[in-house]
Amino acid sequence: LGSEMCFILAPQCPSSQVWPSFTKQVLDVISYVCSVCPIDKTRIYGTGLSLGGFGVWSVAWESPRLFAAVVPICGGFSRPLPIDSPMATLLGTAKNPPTTDPRGKLRHLPVWMFHGSKDKTV
Repeated sequence: LGSEMCFILAPQCPSSQVWPSFTKQVLDVISYVCSVCPIDKTRIYGTGLSLGGFGVWSVAWESPRLFAAVVPICGGFSRPLPIDSPMATLLGTAKNPPTTDPRGKLRHLPVWMFHGSKDKTV
């Protein structure tokens, strides 16, 4: 291997579950990987597509200094949710303004967001 290494961690959400209800588990996995691999903790980036976009927001909210930047793709903002939260709860967060303004806690975090206007779900 050269002097630069790249590590990609791609956890999968259990079917019929939602990512924001697994925020703690995702943080635990990231912490473990960082403890056993030579990870530059100033260069950890988060991204997710659709449900994963919700998840990356949730992890960023819970650990605002973890990521160097996030790229949520077609996923709405969500704080962590209880472990048994149904999809309807998550989609409700997408259709209503957040109860807590994420810009305060995440103001420092570079974000590149993508979402299409034809998406009627989120």
